[in-house]
Amino acid sequence: MTFIQNLNYQGSHKLYKKITNLSGLDEALFLGLQEIEKIGILNISLIYERWCLLQIIKVLVDIYHFLPEKDWKNKLINQTLTSGKNIEIRFENEKIKRNVTLW
Repeated sequence: MTFIQNLNYQGSHKLYKKITNLSGLDEALFLGLQEIEKIGILNISLIYERWCLLQIIKVLVDIYHFLPEKDWKNKLINQTLTSGKNIEIRFENEKIKRNVTLW
């Protein structure tokens, strides 16, 4: 009740909700990203490998107009939090009737 009655907290909370709604960022996704930050510094080869994966996804989406499956971001976060777990992300391009799966 203390936080609810505090005008400063109410204003901050209201703006936080507004920002998350405007950005379209899922709250569960945001909390997952915060968990990843707690992991700390990783080795450079693992960072590079993840960066390459994100670049491949970017090329598939931006250049070749593939649409990733609905929960692909959550899959990436879960894989990072439980290292060693393999994931599969499916992409689809209705225009050219093609599917791509990344493992």
